[in-house]
Formats: sequence, C-alpha cells, structure tokens
Amino acid sequence: MSRIISRHSRPPRPTNIEFVTYLMTQSRHGALVQPFVIEAIRYYCEAILQNPEPTEHGNMMVSAIAWHRIAKETLDKMNANYETASDTEFATSTPQTILSTE
Repeated sequence: MSRIISRHSRPPRPTNIEFVTYLMTQSRHGALVQPFVIEAIRYYCEAILQNPEPTEHGNMMVSAIAWHRIAKETLDKMNANYETASDTEFATSTPQTILSTE
C-alpha cells in the first residue's frame, strides 16, 4: 500500500541532537557559529543559576528544581571542558572523562 502524502505533509522533524548538530555545522558564518551556540547555552545556564535552587517543583512541565539542577550540571561540564588547566580542578580530565556518564 502506498503512503498518501498530502500537500500539507512535511518531513519528520530532526531529533534535538540532530538539530543542534545542524546549528553547529551548517552556518553561513562557518565555524564561528560554534562558540555562539556554546556561549548561548552558558549564558542561559548562568541566568537560571542567578536564583537559588527552588524548593518547590512549580507548575512547569519540567520541575523547576530539575531545571535548576540541569543548569548547574551543564555549566559544570562546560567549565570542565573549556576552562584552562590553571583555572580548574579538572586539569587532569580528558575529553573521555568529561563526556562519560556518571
């Protein structure tokens, strides 16, 4: 049976990982987009962490507590990956240890 495609059909959306990869690799500005995306993530994490960790889950689709902890975890991983060896306790970390699951 053939699949009926209407004129309103569109290809499936990429996964979030595929989309971020696309953002990081397909820019008219070349590789300059990569630090832009990384800094946008860092900026958002820092903005969330300006406030203390919530004590209630809130009424968001995702728990406010979890969102705050995700921002902290992400920022910690970014700092471990991008800070210079003299500025961080992660001086002996390798990309494999930074990217490994805990």
